[in-house]
Amino acid sequence: MCKWCANVFNNANYTTMNLASAKIILDTRRVKVDGTYPIKLEIYHDRIRKHYPTKYNLTEDDFTKVYGEKPRKTFKDIRFHLNDIITEANHILSEMKVFTHALFERNRNHITKDGGNVNDFYKAAIKELEENEQIKTASLYTSSLTSLSKFGGQLGFEDITPSFLEKYEKWMLKASNTRSTVGMYLRVLRTMFNRAITENKVSKELYPFGRSKYVIPTGANIKKALSINEIALLFKHKIEPRTAQDRARDYWCFSYLCNGINMADIARLRWRDIRANEIHLERKKTARANRGNTEMIIIPILAEAKVIINKWGNKKGTPENYIFPILDQGMTPVQESKAVEQFIKTINKFNKRLGKELGIEIPLITYAARHSYATIQKRYGVSTASISEALGHRSESTTRKYLASLDTETRMKNALVLTAFQKRKPTAVQK
Repeated sequence: MCKWCANVFNNANYTTMNLASAKIILDTRRVKVDGTYPIKLEIYHDRIRKHYPTKYNLTEDDFTKVYGEKPRKTFKDIRFHLNDIITEANHILSEMKVFTHALFERNRNHITKDGGNVNDFYKAAIKELEENEQIKTASLYTSSLTSLSKFGGQLGFEDITPSFLEKYEKWMLKASNTRSTVGMYLRVLRTMFNRAITENKVSKELYPFGRSKYVIPTGANIKKALSINEIALLFKHKIEPRTAQDRARDYWCFSYLCNGINMADIARLRWRDIRANEIHLERKKTARANRGNTEMIIIPILAEAKVIINKWGNKKGTPENYIFPILDQGMTPVQESKAVEQFIKTINKFNKRLGKELGIEIPLITYAARHSYATIQKRYGVSTASISEALGHRSESTTRKYLASLDTETRMKNALVLTAFQKRKPTAVQK
């Protein structure tokens, strides 16, 4: 055995993770002027060894003393620090689901060769979102970062290749994430890439997304809209008045009756928003995106919606007062976000239970009210452009996603056109 190989640190500090191993060695290939050799961290993977220097240089005899049974104080301190190095390396390896030497180096040094750390871009974006009071979006970005870090640790943009993304997608699906969740997390990552390119921190050549590279998966097109018969059943079902179930059903119905307004916007409705029997709404979700070019959504208040306002609304005070008792004046953005989240959670809990009781197969969650509004409007001949305007969508393509899931009855009705000739008496073909 060669002299260099013989001076490898013992097996106690030799660990294999993800088919990569880390150990401390005394590199005796080249002696220094003072007769010592450098101590290095060796990472071995797929028959390739790479060495990373430490601040220590020792003779062979002193290196042996460092790992003796009872090393003296100086040697004991060196051993302590070398143990820290190997522990850190093993921790990095344990966090890596895909190993490359380059990725290991990025994780160890917390830097990248091309424009900074992906994690740092995430953290900067999350901070901006929080400062801009976009709490829900900040939460999504945080979840995306947590997932990505669990899979790859500290990442450089050059580490995120189409192959890496394919493996990351499989890992997330194996961890019981839905395709919709995978898509949301990866769209956030794509945003980070676009941001880095815009800031000239990353070259366009590294961009891994696109048809010829990696395509982000989309969720299954699951039916989310109720039929008109199911909606009638929901509206007419007798519930004990003023109960939590009664409240949950009424808020769902209010959303359906008012252009599919979501619960976050319902919570933020103020008395000033009601003008001449209409609600003039600036959606919170689009107000910031549109900046000063905001368009109001005008919602006619039907008699049934007015009953719900009178039943559950606050007593009319100043124009700035909230209509419904969901939020309190003076709440911080974080407090508002948590209150709305809890409100939606409670509404969904009771309505899911009611949906099962009524035999409605689609989960009776708040989002179903919005989809039901759009789909019923379309079935009764309202144009996609009008529905898009009523929903407050910036693009009709977004509205089409709401309308993509027509029920079995509608599909069959459309298909029967193909055999309409069966009801007619055949006539001779004109020559």
